Amino acid sequence: MKMDWFSCNGCILITIDDAMIQATVPFHLQLWHCKPHIVYTNISINETVKMFIEERKRESATNSSVNADEWKLDDNQIKSALKLLECFDKEAVVKIIPIRNQVGVHAIAFSLKEILDRWGDRTEELAMDSTWRTNKAGYKMYGFVGEGNGQSIPFAFLFTTSTLACKDGYKIHMLTDVLQFLKMCCPNIMFMLSDKEVAEIKARLGIPVELLVPS
Repeated sequence: MKMDWFSCNGCILITIDDAMIQATVPFHLQLWHCKPHIVYTNISINETVKMFIEERKRESATNSSVNADEWKLDDNQIKSALKLLECFDKEAVVKIIPIRNQVGVHAIAFSLKEILDRWGDRTEELAMDSTWRTNKAGYKMYGFVGEGNGQSIPFAFLFTTSTLACKDGYKIHMLTDVLQFLKMCCPNIMFMLSDKEVAEIKARLGIPVELLVPS
């Protein structure tokens, strides 16, 4: 699905200096919006819910330890995560995305199968964003997100870490592998939003979108 479009009273101002016409960049461009986005839905937690959570902190901690056998499958958190994903992959809850092996790089990628099955064909826009050092193991996370009914829908995630032995361009290869997988699941993508990170922009070349907009 597409994001909502609206009249934002935006304006683009392009100024060209005749004296600088021979310069590499002979013009100056300004872009602004009087209304940058639609009104956000209030998703804040009210005081009653906050009090409910506060009063049950101990219960939450107890429940976490009681069912640890279900989600902690190894003392090593990386091995545990891989085993858990393999279990969910067999149950068709997630789909492990194959990532090419690269020296000095470890990557874990997976998609949420039910969500992609439901929204993949209807998705025309895809966003990609990342966080740094998501967990104690120092993995970086990339998220791949679509939109439905005005809300963000997570499609896939990529967790990765690297050592000094990694080669230039390793991020591009990883992201390309994930995007090519999503290309098969979302054949109607027309638009993609990414950060200004060079690897994200170059990896986008592996997916047939007409327009890329770095945020």
